[in-house]
Amino acid sequence: MPRILYRLSWFTAGLGLALCSAAISPRHASAQTKPTPIHDVNNPVEKPFFRRFYPSAGSAATYQVPAGMRLLITDVSGFSYGSTTVEDIAVYTQAAGVGTARTIPFTTNNHGIVYAGSPVSIVADAGSTVTVAIDDANGSDAAGMNVDVHGYFVPHQ
Repeated sequence: MPRILYRLSWFTAGLGLALCSAAISPRHASAQTKPTPIHDVNNPVEKPFFRRFYPSAGSAATYQVPAGMRLLITDVSGFSYGSTTVEDIAVYTQAAGVGTARTIPFTTNNHGIVYAGSPVSIVADAGSTVTVAIDDANGSDAAGMNVDVHGYFVPHQ
């Protein structure tokens, strides 16, 4: 009788080990590491938008909104590398067929960095051009500048 219990205990231990190894095998572990698409579950039609523009005092930067999508801009921020004559960031769009503009003023922080930033509500029509410009008192200012634009696309209806 003790021999049967001894063999039964080894069988049970072996079965338990086989079940545990199957549960943590690489096949199962890798299935959990696949990336999951991220979307706003409350607003599933929204597709995130981010773009860094590099306008200068002498030339604006542009972006063409895709056909069939409207761009809703929610935040604009930027800073200048070494210029003290920049005045504001200007964002020009077309909404409902009418040209619109929004300016965000530059300021200087206590470290001497010139920056601008603001939450905004700017709409750009499908197929229209978004223009990002820097207003600068020195039209030949060669300082480096960048502007970050955040928002999301929604289907044009």
